[in-house]
Amino acid sequence: MIGVKYWRLNASSCQIEMVGVTPETPRNAESSIICEWKIPKDLGNTTTLTYMSLEANQFSGFVPPELGDLTNLQTLVLSSNNLTGNLPMGLARLRNLTDFRINDNNFRGIIPDFIQNWKLLTKL
Repeated sequence: MIGVKYWRLNASSCQIEMVGVTPETPRNAESSIICEWKIPKDLGNTTTLTYMSLEANQFSGFVPPELGDLTNLQTLVLSSNNLTGNLPMGLARLRNLTDFRINDNNFRGIIPDFIQNWKLLTKL
């Protein structure tokens, strides 16, 4: 590994990259962790949750409609990920939400009409 300038380790679905690593300069290495995680559908089974923050975890893909099964949820924060697509209709069931944050993602489409039924919402 003498003189290696670029190193990539694939560990499950997460890639660890080391840039500028040489035996002469191990303390000056730059590193970044690139993850492409999906939000597990099974989270919808934890129906007693009132607060869920998945902020800044580099989740990608679609928001699973099963999150709509978390009907006791008051706070749902999905900000600062790589989420795409439209918000699923399943989220319409989250009528106890007071705080819903999805900024800094790659969503497409219009804001769903069901959000107007979230009467307790104070932060969007």
